[in-house]
Amino acid sequence: MFKLKFNSVTFLCLLPVASALADSTPILPCRSADIRLHTDDRNGLYDGMSQGGMSLVLYNAGEAPCMLPPRPALSFSDAEHRPLTAERRTARGMYPGPALPPVIVPAGEALQILLRWVASDAFDGGHCIRPAFVSLALDGGALSAPFNRTMCAVKGQTGYYSQSLTGTP
Repeated sequence: MFKLKFNSVTFLCLLPVASALADSTPILPCRSADIRLHTDDRNGLYDGMSQGGMSLVLYNAGEAPCMLPPRPALSFSDAEHRPLTAERRTARGMYPGPALPPVIVPAGEALQILLRWVASDAFDGGHCIRPAFVSLALDGGALSAPFNRTMCAVKGQTGYYSQSLTGTP
């Protein structure tokens, strides 16, 4: 049997850590009631040469920080909110890729997600869609924002857009 020896310096060093851990509250997933979603096309910054893009802006109007997925699933719909088949293009290479931690959105702050796509029928035999809305599902329900942009894909594919990680446009 052995005995642990502690001195007063050890306890003084551990005391702030213990009190910080005791005072910390868990950060919960963002709820739809606390997040405001809108789009920002940056005055056409990402548009040109058959390309289009915009940022989805997610503002935490709640009173506490909350967590968002690092790359949340988006959905697109027509003017009557009927779903359209539009998938995120996956980058070549390692799939599904590294495990990514959730992103913390401080109360009163906004994070962005950059979306990019081919905006004209530049593909032989390609096809285009024009979603009226983009939506993001969160705890408590889905948030939607007007989209109204043309997205085109290669013939036989539904990978219409690329998406940055949350907070890294």
